[in-house]
Amino acid sequence: ERHNATLLPNLIALSNRSKSNWDDKLLPTTFNYNSTRHDSTGYTPFELMFARHPRFVADLNSSLTTTHNISHYHHTMEQFIEHVKIAARENTLRNQHL
Repeated sequence: ERHNATLLPNLIALSNRSKSNWDDKLLPTTFNYNSTRHDSTGYTPFELMFARHPRFVADLNSSLTTTHNISHYHHTMEQFIEHVKIAARENTLRNQHL
């Protein structure tokens, strides 16, 4: 699978020489993968799952917009997901024909 082909070299590169700490690197490596835009869809897997950009430690000092109204958040998320599903499908089809 393509995900594993991408994940494995990153885990190997970050692990110690004896490769005994690969499991410590799994969570940050997976988060990095899920936060990287994929050419096939035009979105990050994180965006496709949560309808927003991921937040990084470096973002903690910046002002973040938060939604306190659950129904507004739900409506916004539904709209975004509908838009993203169409756009991701179009990007995938376009990339299959290249």
